[in-house]
Amino acid sequence: MRYLYPVKLVREENRVYIASCRDVPEAVTEGSTPESAVSAMSDALGAALAGYSLEKRDIPIPTKTQKNEHYFKNFKICANSYVGHRFSGL
Repeated sequence: MRYLYPVKLVREENRVYIASCRDVPEAVTEGSTPESAVSAMSDALGAALAGYSLEKRDIPIPTKTQKNEHYFKNFKICANSYVGHRFSGL
């Protein structure tokens, strides 16, 4: 089964972008660009969920997006469109 988790992307003062997932709090990444932070989130979610499986923990059911969260179906493509829309001019 494929899960689609909401991801929050925030720019820090030092121009580092942080991607986090409320449903899987172990999955947190950063990048020098929004694209790199979101791209790394795919690996972070995979690693975190693999850890859940190894520990025989239930895989969290994705929740609906909240304010400032977005679904990234295809991290590379959606990151580019998101950046163009939300982060243009930063």
